[in-house]
Amino acid sequence: MAQAAAFGDLVGAEATDVGVHVIEGPGMDMARVPQGGRNFEYLGEDPMLAGAMAVPYIRAMQAHGIIGMAKHFMGNDQEANRNTVNDIIDDRWGERGRHTNRQLLGRSSNRLSLVPGARDRAALPIRVRSFVHDFRDSKLEVTPKVSDGKHAILVQFFVQNTGSTPGAEVPQVYMGLPPATGEPPKRLVAFNKVKLNPGEKTKVQVLIDPAATNHPLATWDTESQNWTVAQGDYQAYVGNSSADVAAADSFTVRTPAGQGH
Repeated sequence: MAQAAAFGDLVGAEATDVGVHVIEGPGMDMARVPQGGRNFEYLGEDPMLAGAMAVPYIRAMQAHGIIGMAKHFMGNDQEANRNTVNDIIDDRWGERGRHTNRQLLGRSSNRLSLVPGARDRAALPIRVRSFVHDFRDSKLEVTPKVSDGKHAILVQFFVQNTGSTPGAEVPQVYMGLPPATGEPPKRLVAFNKVKLNPGEKTKVQVLIDPAATNHPLATWDTESQNWTVAQGDYQAYVGNSSADVAAADSFTVRTPAGQGH
């Protein structure tokens, strides 16, 4: 997130120099349409990733006394006919984008305003440029194997730099929800940057909290208007892209006997 913070710092400094008190940004819609006129200001193709990048961006900008105006949460994917186009967005997918981003941005500070408009789901692989590292011996392990869907899930694995140059890798953790939920096959739920010397190998541990603001295991129930965690088998994936999975493991969410879910 250092690049996001550096960019926010630059924006804040320039705003101060020209006497601007409010910046209409960051833009939070998903860059999913190649010809989209606003793609240059959006932060990515995944709701969780864009929200996570926005936090250091806004904090760095706010350090200069500048108000951040996070905007366009969904439905602002085109410039043509933007004043008359009718976006029909299902409540289930719309709420996931709105809630996830508002909760993530709520951690940034209180010098923040929100403008409606912006989020959808990733259609392209999420890729992070890095040096070549070996995930083939990652020994991915997910515990516990049976969860009640309320307590944290521990995902741990190894990352090794097999190159001849010191570098960094950003291993990403994706979750595959039970097929009955109708969710995409992989959902980005966590990522972590590690720096490694040539030949160095390190163990990475990531906690997936079902109660976190990005609701890593949940789907939005339009009838109850609440987040729910489905029972069933979940897949955990690790790789440096949603299209480049290096290892996988699974666990089961099951309601303990005598307890309501």
